[in-house]
Amino acid sequence: RGREGPKEFLKDFQGAIQADGWHVYDRFEKREGIVLLGCLAHVRRKFEEALDNDKSRAEHVLAEMQKLYAIERKTRSKDLGYDEREELKNKESKPVLKDLKAWLLENAPESNSKILPKSKIGKAISYALGMWHRIERYLEDGRYEIDNNWVENSIRPVALGRKNYLFAG
Repeated sequence: RGREGPKEFLKDFQGAIQADGWHVYDRFEKREGIVLLGCLAHVRRKFEEALDNDKSRAEHVLAEMQKLYAIERKTRSKDLGYDEREELKNKESKPVLKDLKAWLLENAPESNSKILPKSKIGKAISYALGMWHRIERYLEDGRYEIDNNWVENSIRPVALGRKNYLFAG
């Protein structure tokens, strides 16, 4: 989980990296040959955590995100090629993202005195806006995913095992 792990592991990597907002990945943003993508699932979790803080705002964002996930499901169910996926995402997801970003900017703690920066909804909105340039990048290529859940789900047994093995024997 340290800074040197990703730096060493990805030293010769060229391509797309999809990650959460962990600051260690920021260095790859400026590296030529790397596209750093955000993960909408990580952004979504912040709004789920904010439901008990500001239910109406959190529910609004979660509903907009559900629209984006519905479009992603459509691209998979139609078994589209990468170019077709990119075209559909740009046609249908781009307007949703544009409207959602405008809403986030309007409701950001800096713009709305009713939202405290340290509240859960304030933190969720700030995190989303900070990651937005990476989130939007999934529209740039039909190979890119809206989130990295499939990777996280595939490595979860390793992570859980590593934690549990500490207490084996």
